[in-house]
Amino acid sequence: MLTRLEGVKTVTNKKSVFTVKVLENKAILPSKIAKMVEEQQYSLDGFTLEAAGTVEKAGDGWVFVARANGTKYTLKANDDAKKLIADGRLKLVITGDVVEPEEKDGKKPLPVIEVSGAKELKEEPKK
Repeated sequence: MLTRLEGVKTVTNKKSVFTVKVLENKAILPSKIAKMVEEQQYSLDGFTLEAAGTVEKAGDGWVFVARANGTKYTLKANDDAKKLIADGRLKLVITGDVVEPEEKDGKKPLPVIEVSGAKELKEEPKK
């Protein structure tokens, strides 16, 4: 079922927890997966993302931009991410739960990533 979504590379199921690997140049948000699983009479209990990208200042907060597909997320940083950002290390690999806020005044806010893990992205040397 989930393999029908555009951009899905693989799907594995372990004890009713599905791991969906997405092609690097594609983005899939929780709403797309929720719609598909609801059609099958299941529910989506959470959506965790692991992605490499760059943190950028946005007003009073921060935005995470996924490196491969340019998808932007409002960053709700944990202590590890805050320390890396404070140290000026803005190229990160982050893990966290993604939440899509409700539309406000006709505008759809960016999805929010609630960071649970963060580490500096180590760039491969160019050959």
